[in-house]
Amino acid sequence: QVPTYSHWLPIMTVLLGTGMRVAECTGITKSDINLSENTISVNHNLIYRVIDGKPDFTLPLPKLRAVHELSYLYPEVAEQLRLQIETIDALYPDDQLVLGGVHGFVFRNRTGSFMSAHNINRAIERISVTYNMEEMDQAELEDREPDLLPHFSVHNLRHTFCTRLCESTNDVKFIQQVMGHADFSTTMDIYTHITQENMQEKAKNISMNMKADVKRKANLHFISRSAFHIASSGFVGSRAKVVEKL
Repeated sequence: QVPTYSHWLPIMTVLLGTGMRVAECTGITKSDINLSENTISVNHNLIYRVIDGKPDFTLPLPKLRAVHELSYLYPEVAEQLRLQIETIDALYPDDQLVLGGVHGFVFRNRTGSFMSAHNINRAIERISVTYNMEEMDQAELEDREPDLLPHFSVHNLRHTFCTRLCESTNDVKFIQQVMGHADFSTTMDIYTHITQENMQEKAKNISMNMKADVKRKANLHFISRSAFHIASSGFVGSRAKVVEKL
């Protein structure tokens, strides 16, 4: 919501809403996106590495897999991509950014060149610091503990998407397709880990609920016995007075 960082919304939305690896996301071009079909073709990575002693960007195939297609885009993701393409077209009408014959890159850094994971991680850090400072000030005004953002990196956005995906379906083949895992065992390992964490959390909640239920029943039993004792005492006392009168 802060104008200073609003230009980061498109790529953050796409990363969090698709689960793409950061190099896959920064490497997508306008021709990879089909908004009428609601799809993205993931067919290369944009990698920044040192080659022959010279740091530069390269476009290898996606990690451990061939061309992959994201066959469904959430409405928020599709809208942010549409807006980002409009922005790029307006800023660079005569776009000259080309790498390995590929052009039309959707995401750019502030100079109009290629976007890197380092650029995004720096932005996340700045946004987190700004949010936490504002949250601490607000919490002090409201006399409460601040709800601060923890440290995280761009890869955590993919992990978050994967976690929510595993929570929403047990179709492991579908999860593999969406996440783009070449090896089925990778998907199974992640799915098992996440479901085990969820089971532990649910078991913990069940335990806490059972303890609360036992405590509630104990309290009700104590109240019932106390009420019975008071009622009985009152009845005996009243009966004694009647006998005296007789």
